[in-house]
Amino acid sequence: MKKTLALTATIVALTFTAPTVVAANEAGDSDTTVYTVRDDSRPVVDGKVVPHLNPVVIAECNLGVEDTKIGSVETKKDGKRTLKCGNKGWGYIHIRTRHEKDWKTVNKDTIMNWPFWDDLMWDATQEVLEDPDFHLEKKNNKRCYTKKFKILYTGKEEGDDAYEVEFYPSVIVATDSDRIITSIPTKEHLCQP
Repeated sequence: MKKTLALTATIVALTFTAPTVVAANEAGDSDTTVYTVRDDSRPVVDGKVVPHLNPVVIAECNLGVEDTKIGSVETKKDGKRTLKCGNKGWGYIHIRTRHEKDWKTVNKDTIMNWPFWDDLMWDATQEVLEDPDFHLEKKNNKRCYTKKFKILYTGKEEGDDAYEVEFYPSVIVATDSDRIITSIPTKEHLCQP
C-alpha cells in the first residue's frame, strides 16, 4: 500500500497540470453552446498532451474502486451530481464500457482536439448538466439531460480552415443519489419519455 501511495504522488507531480482552456460562448441561437478550439489549446509537458482527468483517479477506476470521485457538477434540476468510477451499470466504467466508441467517433470528427476521449466526454457532460436545453424525468429514479453541442475547430494561424462538429450529448443522472449514470453523444438527443 505504501508503494502505491508513493507512486501515486510521483505520477501526480510529474504529469497532472491545470485543465484545458477551451473558450465557450453562446451561438446565435440561444440553445447552442459553441466551443471554439485551437489546435494548440491543450497543455503539453515534455512534448505530450496532458489529460485533464487525473490519470491516478482513472487508475483507481481500473482497480474497481466504485465510489472514487472523478468530478462533480451542479445540475439545473437535481443539485450536485458526481461522476464516480462506478461499474458496468453506472459511472465512468459504464460510460467507458458502453460508450467510449461513440465518444471516440465524435472526438475523431473534431480532428482530435481532445487526445483523450474521456476529456471530451467530461467537458460535454458538465456543460449539459449545468445548462441543458431540455431535461426529462425517467422511470427508475432517473433524469435525462441534453443540449445541442457544437465544436468549432480553428487552426493555429489566422485563415486556417475551420471545421464544425454538432452533436447532442445525452446525460442520465440518478434522482435518488448523487450519481451520474451515463453520458452518450448522438446526432439526436436520447431524452425520450
